[in-house]
Amino acid sequence: MKIKLNYYLKDSQGWNPQEWKNGEREKTDFPTSIILFIHYKGKRFKIYIEETARPSEWDFNKQQFKTTRNVSNAVPKNTRLTALKEKAEGALYDYLNSNNQEFPTPGELKDKIKQALNLQTETRKDLFTFFQQIIDQKLYEAGNTPLRNTDIPSYQYTLEALQKYSKKKNKRVDFDTISLEFYHEWKKFMFDDLELKTNSVGLRIRRLKSVLRRATASGLNKNLIFQDPAFKTVSEESKDIYLSETELGKLKDIELNQDLSAVRDLFLVLAWTGLRESDLKQVRTENILSGNLQVKQQKTGGRISIPLHPVVNDILSKYGGELPLRSQQYMNRKLKDIGPELSKKIELSEKDYSQIKTHTGRRSFASNMTLRGIAAREIMAITGHKTEKDFFRYLKMAPTDLNNSIRKSFQTEVKLRKVN
Repeated sequence: MKIKLNYYLKDSQGWNPQEWKNGEREKTDFPTSIILFIHYKGKRFKIYIEETARPSEWDFNKQQFKTTRNVSNAVPKNTRLTALKEKAEGALYDYLNSNNQEFPTPGELKDKIKQALNLQTETRKDLFTFFQQIIDQKLYEAGNTPLRNTDIPSYQYTLEALQKYSKKKNKRVDFDTISLEFYHEWKKFMFDDLELKTNSVGLRIRRLKSVLRRATASGLNKNLIFQDPAFKTVSEESKDIYLSETELGKLKDIELNQDLSAVRDLFLVLAWTGLRESDLKQVRTENILSGNLQVKQQKTGGRISIPLHPVVNDILSKYGGELPLRSQQYMNRKLKDIGPELSKKIELSEKDYSQIKTHTGRRSFASNMTLRGIAAREIMAITGHKTEKDFFRYLKMAPTDLNNSIRKSFQTEVKLRKVN
């Protein structure tokens, strides 16, 4: 009897094992199930052994993990694969010895092997169970970066939206029930029953598709309807605001209690550095070199150097070189209390200051630096935007802001000519 471990190809993955074998690397490198193929007496079946590998990690000739520096724990992984193979062979020989050398049916042998591999009691994961596993273990969809802590809530909210839909409509939601009909019903449920806004609905659809991609790559899902163009996310133009430099100055001077003052100061640091909230912990005196703040971005892993604005320097001095950190959720909640206080200081503004969030700080930085005339590429080096199209879509400047900026530049040119 031949038993071999083989890499299982799924059409949805977009790569071909022969091309990987020949060194022609394709664009995707998803973790994919290693499947134990059993061949005996002209019969053939397969068993998922709950081990995965990426095409780049797999030796297609030897049918095992590559024993290179780039593949972690390759030796113990290969040892486990060998042990599983030996147990599978042993299960067949035990059956033969107990049944006068009569071969079992594929179903009988499959049960024997699963029992030998301690897979007998394993039950198939449903969508909700797998979804929760993604959340609990911070599993990545692709690549080596785990889910960020800031992403976890959106996955949890998506799972809750699916569970509420299932309960309210009395419908089973699982891998095999995902359809275009489900898509339209669930989307309508989120709008009508959960009263979510368009971008919140779109984010939940995107998170569901992410989990389905992961499940497909793991061999758990075979229903590819989520890849249909009609199974699309939804979005609308964001109504987020930004604060001008004048507004930031007024915010800085507002009298607040100690707690709100700390949140306001953290927000100002975001507005004058362009950092994400997750990188605030790196704003420390020890990370300042020659007047520049040195930061390794948590989201991208990239290193950036940001000129230190006097406001940031003053705030650092106020707290002895280390900021009084707060969670993003806490800051957003308190900023809703600070917004109305700012609105009292601003005359004739159409902005809704109750909409200020931590992300407003980063958006304010990008908008204000653009109005200062700083080249988009220089600002993008700090904000991390990859294309100017995405960057300018991110800005929240009214046409009057741009007109005023251009007018000031023209006035400066006129003054210079008069001096000459």
